[in-house]
Amino acid sequence: MARIYELPVDDLAFLPRATAGDAVQTLYAEYQGYQEPRPVFQMAFRWLRDNQSSLPATRTLVHGDFRNGNLMVDEGGLKGVLDWEMASLGDPIADLDWMCVNSWRFGQIDLPVGGFGRREDLFAGYWGVAGVTPDPQRVRYWEVFGTLKWG
Repeated sequence: MARIYELPVDDLAFLPRATAGDAVQTLYAEYQGYQEPRPVFQMAFRWLRDNQSSLPATRTLVHGDFRNGNLMVDEGGLKGVLDWEMASLGDPIADLDWMCVNSWRFGQIDLPVGGFGRREDLFAGYWGVAGVTPDPQRVRYWEVFGTLKWG
C-alpha cells in the first residue's frame, strides 16, 4: 500500500478528491436517502464530523477498497491490485483501516487486519516502506468511518 501512495498525483487530477469532510458528507447523503433514521448512525456521523478537523489534508492515490479480495498473490508475493473503481485522491490511512474493518475479518476477531494479521505488523510494514508511522488518531477515525460505511 505504501508504494501506491508514493505515486505522483499530478496526472490523476481526473480522480475525485476525497477529504475526510467530503467522504463523510457523501456517506451522510447516501444514509439520508434511505429515510430510516438510526440513532447509532447519527452518533457515528456526529463523532466523525467532530473529529475530522484534526486530520491532515493529504493528497495521495487511495484505492478505496484495499482488502484481501482485491489482491492477486502467489508464491512470489503480490502480483496485482484489482478493483480501482473507488479510487480517489485523499488520506492513505483510509485504505489501511478499510482492511481492518470487522467485516473483512471473516470471523477472526482477534486478527483485525483482514482476519490474518495484527495492526502493529501492518503499521510496522507500512513504516518500513513509507518511513511514516500511522497516527493513532487518524487510524481510529478511518476505522470508525469504514465501520459506519459498512453499516
